[in-house]
Order: sequence, then structure tokens, then C-alpha cells
Amino acid sequence: MGSPAPVENAHRCTNNMGDARHPLVSSVARLLQATVAHNEQKNRSSSPELNSFEGPQPLEICISSYVERLIKYGGFSPSCLAIGMIYIERLQPKVKDVWLTSRNIQRLFLVAVMEAVKFWEDFCYSNSHWAVLGELPVAEINQLELEFLSLTNFKLCVSKEQYERMASAIMKWRPSPSPSPSPAIAAAKITAGRDGAVHSLAAQVSKQLQTNPDLQKMWTQLLLAKMRCKLKPALPCARHRHSEVQMLLRAYSKVMARSKLAQDDTGAAPELSNCYQ
Repeated sequence: MGSPAPVENAHRCTNNMGDARHPLVSSVARLLQATVAHNEQKNRSSSPELNSFEGPQPLEICISSYVERLIKYGGFSPSCLAIGMIYIERLQPKVKDVWLTSRNIQRLFLVAVMEAVKFWEDFCYSNSHWAVLGELPVAEINQLELEFLSLTNFKLCVSKEQYERMASAIMKWRPSPSPSPSPAIAAAKITAGRDGAVHSLAAQVSKQLQTNPDLQKMWTQLLLAKMRCKLKPALPCARHRHSEVQMLLRAYSKVMARSKLAQDDTGAAPELSNCYQ
């Protein structure tokens, strides 16, 4: 099916048809691999509306090989990978939880890309060909296609701005490195060992820092204020420091309560939806 007139082939890459070496392909593969690993670690599962896309077994090959297989033998431009990821985003809010896992990516990503190719490319293989690529029965592909289109309300048009947003986010995405405590925090933990209550607090701090580096600055201030209050009570500013500690403790309790859900997605690229890591 030809592409709709409004975007005038804005995101066509016909010169890269089926090119597994295109940088967008490897970027998509890395992002999907990280997303699946992240969701598996969190033991996440999608809403019941996506049960049909759950396989009895995890994907048997690595995700990068799966993505390369699709584009190599699917005969489509790399841009369709990004469009397929946009379609997966569009499952929300009709589907509350959309988490890519090793059990659903084989079907969910396959169908999403297939719909992108059908809508945007001048040529597309039949469903039987896509069934071979995904190692699935043709009847299952047909059924999944209908369910996917229904869940997205058949909204397959993508504007130039929407495509460029997704493509840019994919290309710029980088995995978040494991945060390492700053020297100030390391020193704070050692000094805090002199006081049982502060030591306990420091241990909790250290654990939270591994999942939410944004709290590092606040935690550093909290620990230093706490130690100055506990270890140097004779300071003229002792009362002031004690008030500061109490204020920080209250603020921390509120921050942790509000950031509990946000911590699950620590490291996510700000341009991407919560469907992706």
C-alpha cells in the first residue's frame, strides 16, 4: 500500500531497503534488548489485553538477531522499525500496561512492524511470509493482526514530527551506567559508622542510590547534616542543624513515596514513553 499524501514519504529510506547495517537497526535492537532485560528484571507482565501475544516459551534467539532477520528478509526500510515502535506506544491507554518481555516481543514487535510495512511501503510480503519470519502459524499471524489493529483503533498514520521524535530518541538512547557513590557519600558512610542510627540511615541511602542517582545530592546533604548534628552537638549551630535534619528527613519521606513508581523506570530516555526502557 502506498504512503498517504500528507507526509509525502517523509520517513522513507528506500535506498536502505532491507539494510541490516543501517545504524537505526542496531539502535532499535539495543533499545529493545535493554527494555526486555529491564522488564524481566522487574518481573513485569502486560495487561490481559495482550495475552494473545504471549508465547509459551521465550524468544529462542537474541533480540538483535531477530530484528536483523526481520529487516533482512522482510524487504522493508529501517524506518518501519521506528514506526512499529510508535504503534506499540499507541496501544496505550487502551492497554494499561504494555511491557515488552522475552515472551511477547516475538509476536508483538513482529505484528507492529508488519503493519508499518503494509501501510507505508510500496511493497509488502504476504502474511504467510511474515509467519515464516516469525516462526509462527499463518492463522495466528492473521488473528494477532486483527487484535493489534483493534487495540490501536486502526490509527496507522504517523506524522513527520512523530517519526522524527521516535527516530531521534532511538538513535540518542544510551543505557544508563550503574551509579557509583560520590566521594562525599563514601566518606559519609564511613563516618556514619560511629553512630548506629546514622549507620542504618547510610545503609538505606546506599541502597536507594543504586536505583535512583537523582537522589544523590539530596542524600549527601542529608547525611552530612545528620552527622554534624549527631557527632558535633557542641557546635553553635547544633539546633539549626537539627531542624535541618528533620526537614530533610520529612522531605525524603515524601520524595521516596512519590518516586517509588518512577524508580522502576530509572535510566529511561526522556523522549521515549514508558513502553521502552
